[in-house]
Amino acid sequence: MTGIQHSESKSASLLRPWLDSPYATRLAEDREFALSLSKPLGCANPTFVLVEGEPRSKSRPTHQDNSKQNRQNAELRFQLQNSFPIPLTGNLAVACIFYRSSRKRIDIDNLFKEVFDAANGIAWHDDMQVTACTGMLKLDATYPRVAVLIGNVASSLDRAETVMKCQFCGKPFHFDRCDSGRRKFCSRICQSTSRRKLFSGIPPIRRYG
Repeated sequence: MTGIQHSESKSASLLRPWLDSPYATRLAEDREFALSLSKPLGCANPTFVLVEGEPRSKSRPTHQDNSKQNRQNAELRFQLQNSFPIPLTGNLAVACIFYRSSRKRIDIDNLFKEVFDAANGIAWHDDMQVTACTGMLKLDATYPRVAVLIGNVASSLDRAETVMKCQFCGKPFHFDRCDSGRRKFCSRICQSTSRRKLFSGIPPIRRYG
């Protein structure tokens, strides 16, 4: 499984390694289709990523062999890292086109979960930034693939982020404006450790009677 990525601001030279690939002939078509899907959402500055291979849904944790899904998730993350050097901030819109090789029944929401899981921490800081999404499930028995388009979007539910400094470890972290006043630590580990350190210096309460 390999991938093709393209951004509005990136040079066409990024596509040269895939010019001989059968997927390259579908790149422009898939990109235009994804743009048409995202247009009603008001998506701005979109980045397009095309990943070869069978789209697989996000499965529940089991003891079964999920090697195929793990490989797809790793490939998705690898291609997203190539397109997003740093995570995007603010409100985002996502458009996905899933090309399956068979008519086997599958829930499109589980396919979205796989993309969101791969993009979290790479294309964006947190899933809550995605306030608009659209998608389509299609059939292509010859060349199964996943087309993903991510861009900024305006929303009354402001997800603009700011950077704070953890009161325990000093590490900078991103948080939603709506959480201001509640987020003082970068993680629950720092929060619980800080509390244990605070209460460790308090003498135990003596009980009489």
